[in-house]
Amino acid sequence: MRALLGVSMAVDVDGSRAHLLGLFPSISSSQLADELRYVVPLNHRWFGAAELSWKNERAGKLVSVAFRPPVGDDKLKNPKEIADCLSKGLGKPQVRELDHLAGELSYFWGPHFPTAWADLYSGYLWLSFEDPKGVPPVTFAQVVRTLDSCAP
Repeated sequence: MRALLGVSMAVDVDGSRAHLLGLFPSISSSQLADELRYVVPLNHRWFGAAELSWKNERAGKLVSVAFRPPVGDDKLKNPKEIADCLSKGLGKPQVRELDHLAGELSYFWGPHFPTAWADLYSGYLWLSFEDPKGVPPVTFAQVVRTLDSCAP
């Protein structure tokens, strides 16, 4: 997880592949709509991969990051524990009921929405930025540091 802190917010879409290969030799990539997405495998108790997406346009920057469950899992094992962890670095989330009967909730950190926000669902953690630097406390580096500090 901590290795993700090496991702530079200054790198544009044209330099993204070389930059990420220098950090993570086993990445894969795909183009999806107007984004170029890279999958970085993670060895983490909560997450199996991070998907980093750059806007596919001249000087396009990092616009979103998704943290996915470990391989073989459709859902995160303990979203409440992850939300409690993230609260230490991002503050108290807005809790939203997604499915009352299933007890499914989402946790939303968006004091600067839509400029920068984080949303934790049962299947993934999603970060979105208009500017890749984010707006504190919702920045890529803050989320990575917070997650890294909570999970051995």
